[in-house]
Amino acid sequence: AAVLNGVTEFNAVIDALADGGVVLGAAVRPVPVRNQMALADVRSRWIEYRDKIIIALQNAGQAPVDRVMDPTELRHQMALRATRLLHASERLVDAIVKDLQQQQQMAVFWMHLSATGIVLYFSALLWFVWRRINRPLQLLGEGMHRLSAGDYQLHMQYPRHDDMGRLIEALNNSAQHFGAMLHELEYSHASLSRAENMFRGMAE
Repeated sequence: AAVLNGVTEFNAVIDALADGGVVLGAAVRPVPVRNQMALADVRSRWIEYRDKIIIALQNAGQAPVDRVMDPTELRHQMALRATRLLHASERLVDAIVKDLQQQQQMAVFWMHLSATGIVLYFSALLWFVWRRINRPLQLLGEGMHRLSAGDYQLHMQYPRHDDMGRLIEALNNSAQHFGAMLHELEYSHASLSRAENMFRGMAE
């Protein structure tokens, strides 16, 4: 009974590998099409071995007798077919393991690709923040420092298509306006000094 139960279980395993299903408490997916030939070889070797098992049970009086073989010859043929089944099963397992390794390698590849994409995304984001926020603030700070130091000829280069660009342009214009006012004030002061000197000379 134990041997027949094992035969039934092995049949169920091969069927699950071919079509998918639950066997021995485990959910089994069908093997890929590229491994179906290896599975077919296992099935063929299993059928040969299973036939010898049934004959052995018949010889032992555990099954209805259809044919009887010499025990020595039967053991030899069972060993030969068991070896063939083992080799076919190993080839199938190797193919399945190879598929799993390829899937794992692809998963690792996509994981690395995703990580690289994330790094590039955040690098671009940091560059954007530096370009659009940090750099303009640095330019504004530098411009205010130069303006407070009396440099009214400053002209900071920055694209004018956003609010920061317009703010920097306004600072440039203010510096030029202050420079023009200072130049006019200095000219007026010089003119006033000349007029004062002229009237003092006339008074004298």
